[in-house]
Amino acid sequence: MSRPVDGYNGIGFINYSPKYVMFMGWVGDQSNDVWGFKIAMANILHSASQGYLNFGFDIGGYVSSGDSKKYLFLRWVQIGALLPFMENGGGGKHQPWLFDQ
Repeated sequence: MSRPVDGYNGIGFINYSPKYVMFMGWVGDQSNDVWGFKIAMANILHSASQGYLNFGFDIGGYVSSGDSKKYLFLRWVQIGALLPFMENGGGGKHQPWLFDQ
């Protein structure tokens, strides 16, 4: 498990792991806010364009920057379900049942 690529605030991307040794990867440790979601999506798209096959992100973000919002958490889950690797982890609250009764 390793990181295929990572972006730095929209400035550019760095490839981390060679494709021939990376079996599964995640695209970084983003915050659980809208900005973190946008960065995760940019890293997903860049990973795919670089030919990486198995990757995903931490559903709901990895770094907790406060309380996660229900609508945003649902977007993380929806996109994550379409990726080869879906992981619900990271800092903060990531249990879906905590957002609603």
